[in-house]
Amino acid sequence: MFPNFLPTAVGQLTEPTSIALARSIQTTAIATPLTNQPVTTTFVKQGCGRTPILLIHGFDSSVLEFRRLLPLLSGDNETWAVDLLGFGFTDRLSGIAYSPTAIKTHLNTARLRKRKGKTKKTLFAYDLREQDEIIQLT
Repeated sequence: MFPNFLPTAVGQLTEPTSIALARSIQTTAIATPLTNQPVTTTFVKQGCGRTPILLIHGFDSSVLEFRRLLPLLSGDNETWAVDLLGFGFTDRLSGIAYSPTAIKTHLNTARLRKRKGKTKKTLFAYDLREQDEIIQLT
């Protein structure tokens, strides 16, 4: 029903949009200069076409924040939601100094913002107390 890397608590979800999004969460191992081991990073990708959109949740949150918005945007656009370093379902490894700079490094290393032949992109971020540090990645 749900990907096996998610905590068992996802089985308590009741909202259909939350359940659908949780079922579509994927992982990828990202090698970063922040640590010697890859960071297992969770994300959702839906849709194709037009301007790619990257959705970034606020601190102490997850991609589930976009359970209603992501399906609407992905009808005409390639739309990504990614869990920030150490938040949501992305690894929070010991030995990393978690900060806006570390999060920016993680996102840049993931290369979620680079696509061949596509130079225009849209970044939507909210509730980022240190947003200026992170938004500079665009």
